[in-house]
Amino acid sequence: MTIIQYFVKSISLIIIHNFKIKNIVIVQSDSSGNSDIIVQNEDDKQQQVTKMKNNVRTLDMFNNHELQKTPRASYNERLVNLSPMINANKSYDKQMVKEFDEQQNVIVKQLNKEETQLKERFQIDLFITKFAQDSNKAIQYMIDQQEIDDDVDQIAQLIMNAVGLNKDAINRYFGSHKEKPQLVFKAFCRQMNFKGVEYLKALRQLLQKFRLAGEAQQVDRILLTFSNVYHEQNPTVFESAAVAHVLAYSIIMLSTDSANTKIAQKNKMTKPQFVKLNLGAQLNIPAQQLETIYDSIINEPLSTGVDYLEQMYNRMILCNEPLQGDSIVKALKQAFDLMKGSNVIKFGRIGQPQARKLFLSPDEKRICWKSISNENEPARYINVSDIYDIALGSNTTDIFKRHTIPVEFDMLCFSIITTHRTLDVRVNEVEIKSKWINYLRAVILVRRENEAKRAQQNLKRLENEQVREQIWKNDILPYWEIHWDYKKNRPENFKQYIGVKKAEAIQKAKNKSDAPSMLSSICSCLKKTITLNPIAGNRQQQPILNQNQASEINSQQVYQDQAIEGVKKNKSLLLMILWKLGIPDFVRKKIWPVVIGNRLELTPNLYEILLEQYQSRQQQQQNIQHYHQHQQWLDKSLYQIQEDFVDLVQQFSFLQQEKGQQLLNILRAFVFYRPDFGYIKGMGHLGAILVLHVQEYESFQAFINLIHQYHFLPIFTGDVRQIEWRVRYFEDNLKRILPLVYDHMKAMDANPKIYLIRMFMTIFASLFPLSMLSRVWDNFILEGEIYLFKVAISYMKYYQLELKMSNLDEINRILSSIQENLNEDYFFMQTDEIPIKEDEYSSFIQKQQAALLNTQVHQILLLCDQ
Repeated sequence: MTIIQYFVKSISLIIIHNFKIKNIVIVQSDSSGNSDIIVQNEDDKQQQVTKMKNNVRTLDMFNNHELQKTPRASYNERLVNLSPMINANKSYDKQMVKEFDEQQNVIVKQLNKEETQLKERFQIDLFITKFAQDSNKAIQYMIDQQEIDDDVDQIAQLIMNAVGLNKDAINRYFGSHKEKPQLVFKAFCRQMNFKGVEYLKALRQLLQKFRLAGEAQQVDRILLTFSNVYHEQNPTVFESAAVAHVLAYSIIMLSTDSANTKIAQKNKMTKPQFVKLNLGAQLNIPAQQLETIYDSIINEPLSTGVDYLEQMYNRMILCNEPLQGDSIVKALKQAFDLMKGSNVIKFGRIGQPQARKLFLSPDEKRICWKSISNENEPARYINVSDIYDIALGSNTTDIFKRHTIPVEFDMLCFSIITTHRTLDVRVNEVEIKSKWINYLRAVILVRRENEAKRAQQNLKRLENEQVREQIWKNDILPYWEIHWDYKKNRPENFKQYIGVKKAEAIQKAKNKSDAPSMLSSICSCLKKTITLNPIAGNRQQQPILNQNQASEINSQQVYQDQAIEGVKKNKSLLLMILWKLGIPDFVRKKIWPVVIGNRLELTPNLYEILLEQYQSRQQQQQNIQHYHQHQQWLDKSLYQIQEDFVDLVQQFSFLQQEKGQQLLNILRAFVFYRPDFGYIKGMGHLGAILVLHVQEYESFQAFINLIHQYHFLPIFTGDVRQIEWRVRYFEDNLKRILPLVYDHMKAMDANPKIYLIRMFMTIFASLFPLSMLSRVWDNFILEGEIYLFKVAISYMKYYQLELKMSNLDEINRILSSIQENLNEDYFFMQTDEIPIKEDEYSSFIQKQQAALLNTQVHQILLLCDQ
């Protein structure tokens, strides 16, 4: 706590004391999830540390495989930390219950509202995607989904309001010779309402909605319908609709002639020619009006803009089909066409764009480009093995942003992103771009699968559960007090080992393939090996090997052997290594409750009382005379528990047996422990993972204490500010680490807030299989809330290629359901490399809290003055 924060907090407490506000309970959560609960007299910090030590399992506990009993507090002693509503014999303030019911779960209610809006957006999103491919099928889809009726007015309104709709596809639909599209276009023009609008301005407004192109007959049909509607709404402007039709066609010809750069200036239509042409058609339009139209078109030819959302959807047209299995093989076969090469415009860091020939090398190891005019100029290239991403469009990379590229070329631009540079080009045909994009997508996906397989193979030795358990039993648990920091509730020297540098990670990856033993394999996966972070007194100097005696393999062996010995001596380091790789089940049973802690001093006796409360409620429900209003509220939570439990059983099969009843007991007890919270959807997922690994009472204890830590408390109390802080922090880091993913999700209106809160509420229960989910919990319990940010961004990074080339529906599927191709070892290695630091997060939260406290103190001081 800074001096300013201490000062502000002191003033707040003095004011509270002066106003004689009693029984205040202040819960102040820091970024690590720890909370200070102040009830009149705050415990001394050293006493808290001593109390934690007394509750932590020691060597005897681990050897005996049983939990040390926590001193039981009487039920009356615990009432100070319980809501007064827990006592069924106490009179209830019905108005307070009503207010709780109205204000409960502000965050969750807001989240549900946004999710409902998101689902409504899904239909429009799918409509936009389908419309670009087949407009008639897209419209029929919306009719089948009962979003609209089969009515021309409703169809016209849908096309007009669907932001991001492909304007070329709209033109093709409106220009169709079929009767229904023409009726829809007529209704579309009427809804635009041209009454009182000058004719040229009305034509410009119309052509902002779609891009007029195609055969002469198609263009003529569109202009004829527009002219008829305009004359219908403005009958006095022209003598007839035919006059408006001829003038519209004349304006289109003039605009095309003026904008065509291939026509020499001397051959372009002049003002006298334009006036004479229209006067000769006997349109009875004043020459001055025709001259005004001519000047306007010459200064600003007719054009159709491309909004940003349309750009995003247009880019996805080339890659909206997922690549997997045979489709990947098919995409890779396009390499033969790419070897032939194609002419492109290449954009560079300096100078003007240059015409180049882009082609794939015969061995498929390089993407090359060379001069078109000079065959003797050597080709330059990038290595395919260095490619890790691709970007679509003309405004994605720094190089593209340096050049002013007209929006109509956006569909033809793409960038190949390597570890060293970007290759930014514009092709001449969309078909050529499609071949390059799909080939590169396939290459990146195949490489990701291969890297995942290598990671899995390198860590295969760790699958031996018995060996890992022996390490925990022999090298970790007997030395628990030595390497565990009770005050911080973390391993000794935690921050020293949790940092990572990219160069070190690369070196460790190289060392992994030759790891000769179980422990050496662990060392190679560590954030920092013993040689990178020496501990005084624990590191032995490496002997210098004779070059004539030591081959590369032998030197590797010596290095690994010394690393093993160093790790064996440094128990804190060994603990960190094994913990990051996933804790065995029998250790989770003991470690999780210890690390989560019992700061609320819950007891088995209290748990029994809460369950008795539930049984008592069941009996009182049968007697209407004793059925109070607060119990109606409790029933809402209890009903929600039972309803969610059905879904939980489908997701977690282990809940079908005894574990299921244990989960129900824990959730019901919580409702009576915190009736002001009630049950909130998502709590069941937390309880389910706990009962899987921990005994029933310990699960209850861990569950309650966990709910009162980290981000859970702001979510379940409806603290909008604290949730907004976390969302802002996540978005800032997502934008910094994955800018293209961030931009695409923002354009698709995929609000990160919705996904982040659901991820954090359930700790990613909907995204990972059970084995990965337990490992996420291991690391979350070790590192704290910051690890959840890493996991969220790592997940998006794992699927970044898919995310930034997907529509809203596909984005939601990726971020809301388990993906079959997610590799566990590769994912967790990547997660550890996400550049987010706990100190920066703590500083961010502290600044927000200080600003909030400052505002609250000023408000209180103003009240004092009054």
